[in-house]
Amino acid sequence: MSSEHLLGDPIERKKEKEIENQTNSDQDYKKYGSRWVIMFCFCLASFVNAILWICFAPIEKLVKEYYGIDSTQVNTLSVVFLALYIPATILSVSFFHAFGFRKGMIFGCFLNFLGGWIRFISTEVDQNNPNYPILLTGQILAAIGQPFFTNIPAMVAANWFPIAERDLAVVVCSMFNVVGIAFGQAFPPQIVTVKDDVQTLLLIEAILVSISMIFTLIFVREKPPSPPSRSAEIALQHSSSHSVKEMLIILQKDVLICCQTRDFLILLATFGPGLGVFNALATLLSQFVAPVGYSDDDSGNFGAGLIGTGIVFAGIIGAYLDKTHRYKSTLKILWTLAAISFCFLVLILRPNQFTLVLIAFSLAGGFVMPLLPVTLECAIECTFPIKEDVSGAILVGAGNAFGIGFIYILGALIDLNPNFDGNVFVPYSIATAATPIVLAVISYFFNGRLLRLESEKLQKLQQIQE
Repeated sequence: MSSEHLLGDPIERKKEKEIENQTNSDQDYKKYGSRWVIMFCFCLASFVNAILWICFAPIEKLVKEYYGIDSTQVNTLSVVFLALYIPATILSVSFFHAFGFRKGMIFGCFLNFLGGWIRFISTEVDQNNPNYPILLTGQILAAIGQPFFTNIPAMVAANWFPIAERDLAVVVCSMFNVVGIAFGQAFPPQIVTVKDDVQTLLLIEAILVSISMIFTLIFVREKPPSPPSRSAEIALQHSSSHSVKEMLIILQKDVLICCQTRDFLILLATFGPGLGVFNALATLLSQFVAPVGYSDDDSGNFGAGLIGTGIVFAGIIGAYLDKTHRYKSTLKILWTLAAISFCFLVLILRPNQFTLVLIAFSLAGGFVMPLLPVTLECAIECTFPIKEDVSGAILVGAGNAFGIGFIYILGALIDLNPNFDGNVFVPYSIATAATPIVLAVISYFFNGRLLRLESEKLQKLQQIQE
């Protein structure tokens, strides 16, 4: 057998390479500068929503004093975002399908706006006795708005960005929610040094949601004048006007298809518990490190390291995926490194080791957080042509559902060992390390086809042959 048969016809291989390069460049589709404005408005809205979610976690003690509540009630302010995620996801997906991108963004920002100002009003009703039920009402409204941002980074990327920028766009849009979590961990302890400073914090956050609302109203548009890629063109052709009832039927069918796809279920089995552990750790970070003797300020720094490094790593990996599209191998490598980094964190979590603990949290974030955009892209590819927000909603919804359980389980395990006795292998540390190990093993069973990329390459091949 000749080397030509073994390696393939050089002419054919050259032609395939040309097709791939043309597919990646999307030279037949126009790019619009407005895509960056859309990304900015989306990222700002997602950023402030994440701050509303997590801002009470790093100042738990002062929030308890200010509102006269206990730790469970403070944790509830975060848990409500997870508890309402699935019903709010049904609302958000139906809303985007029925009314479009612009109206969906405006409605999500309006929920942010309303929730942010109601939270502030809770401090003004009676300044001598701040009102917790009103505060919780504001949190509930912001929680309903959360899926309007966390479920659609892939939709923003697919509808506005060409193939060569799509993976990086997903990373940026996904990570700004995480940037908001980091800011929400690090910023409140700098503002709230005594209990009455809680009012100042809530006013600042209400102003932020107002700015986001104004930008969205002015700048966000439904879609670019022409699609940026072949897959966006297909989506546009299939997105005709439907009633709300028809959209719910379509949504039900899409969810059923996703749940019958083997590789999507593997992604769900890893991403759901993985995001749940991350949400629990972000919510309980102060309580997680307190038994070892670290303060709220320390936990804020650990949270910033966890998320800051994750953002940098996610950006690097996003650029790498834009060039290579090696989703499957990247997914498995990240899960393996995440499992190793969590084991290192558990082993190093000791008193008077601030720098090492900060490094351990940073490494954990660096390998865990890029899993969000990588998993979203894998899910879109293996379920194509299902709309991007459907697979994303299922994954993030599962993660939030797991997060509720993990918050209460991890909190209970922490209470079993409130003081460090020299033994790092306590129930809550064992659970924290064991979970990513199991999920890493499951990830190796993923072998989904890249259906979206295959469709785009096939279309380009047909155009060349014509």
